[in-house]
Amino acid sequence: MNQHDLSLILQALSASGAAFVLGAGASAPDVPTLAQLAKAIARKANRLYSFPASTIPRSGLRDLMQPVLDQAQATSDLTEWKAGAMTTATIAVILEQIISGAHHVSLPQYRVFSLFSLESSVVSFNWDGLAIARCPQRTVLHPHGIVQPRILSEAAFNDLLFDTQQIDEPTARHWYLPGIVLPGEEISPALGPVREEVLRLWMNARSLVVVGYSFGLASHVAYDEVWLDSFAEAYSRNLEAPVHVFAPDAPLIRQALCERMKRNIDVFAWPLKWNVLSSVLLESAARHPIPLAGLRLDSNQMDSMLRTISERSEQTE
Repeated sequence: MNQHDLSLILQALSASGAAFVLGAGASAPDVPTLAQLAKAIARKANRLYSFPASTIPRSGLRDLMQPVLDQAQATSDLTEWKAGAMTTATIAVILEQIISGAHHVSLPQYRVFSLFSLESSVVSFNWDGLAIARCPQRTVLHPHGIVQPRILSEAAFNDLLFDTQQIDEPTARHWYLPGIVLPGEEISPALGPVREEVLRLWMNARSLVVVGYSFGLASHVAYDEVWLDSFAEAYSRNLEAPVHVFAPDAPLIRQALCERMKRNIDVFAWPLKWNVLSSVLLESAARHPIPLAGLRLDSNQMDSMLRTISERSEQTE
């Protein structure tokens, strides 16, 4: 990273009227990404001791578990088989428990938003609800809905899993996760007003910051095509707003977005982990208590801090 790159990053993040678009990479590693979610849920399978006698009906949540379900069909491992025998209700409860844990720890990925303009907007496509809970910006939206966090004791969690394994209704997730939007549901007419509001924010943004979000391009399920279309429409017309992508695979995401937007100018890819960059910015701001845009950071020092915090983060993951 050179000094010019660093200046571009700080300008993008601190701009008043910026639009932040958050995907699973914004909450990682504290909340699993969609690609990691099936395995994270499956790791709880060893807690299960009751199973439906009949075939478990297909559901949106079980579709998210498809890699695990495929493995369960060909395994002789008991834990892997148990993961494939999870009901929709059980998956919902485990997902809730995984997400709830992140609400009880300090997360630099979201504390960093205190450094950004309150006039910016945040659109999070994460179910974890961390943006609405932690971001101080005046406009924070969760188009995919949120999971309301609650923490159960180990005994209560195990008892609940025993009960949910008796429920094989595909609609059971509405009892435990009301309001979340699963793949295929994001095009519902009922969500039309939300899509219009998000499009309005993107059309009027002064800059666009995509954090750990691939618009479903890398998912094993069809998800978020409608949001990719909205994004492409907004930024093929809002040509004055630069687009910045922050993700380990940012160059690939940038390439896909450029093809959709029919635009290459002022679209930047920054292959950085958001939790690492956030920690660096918070540490730098603590040393120099001035607005983010006014920070005069040395790019070499920035690279050194990124490496140090990245190594520290990898040791704790």
